[in-house]
Amino acid sequence: MNNPGAEGCYKTVAVYEMLGQAALVYAVIVSGGHWLAGPLTLMIFITVGGPVSGGHANASQTIASFILYRKFERDFWMAIVMILAQAVGCFLGLFLSWTVLMPTERDPVD
Repeated sequence: MNNPGAEGCYKTVAVYEMLGQAALVYAVIVSGGHWLAGPLTLMIFITVGGPVSGGHANASQTIASFILYRKFERDFWMAIVMILAQAVGCFLGLFLSWTVLMPTERDPVD
């Protein structure tokens, strides 16, 4: 949205935002809320996804950028795509966390 190289690349931006949000949710849940998991994951995502999608990884940042830059007509659909991709990424991260932390039927016998 605020990245000139991402204009019109809806699919690429959506994939980056979805994976960034999924990684952030996964890291926070699996780490048990460790104070370093979220910031390190966010730093990695911004470093990797920043040049492509702006590295938002959060709907509140997407909405803030949308309002701040005041290019409503140009950025409206990109903001919608980013927010939807972030929502899907949130559920993906939640599902992956659940599969990792899910209790098993049988516990190993010592």
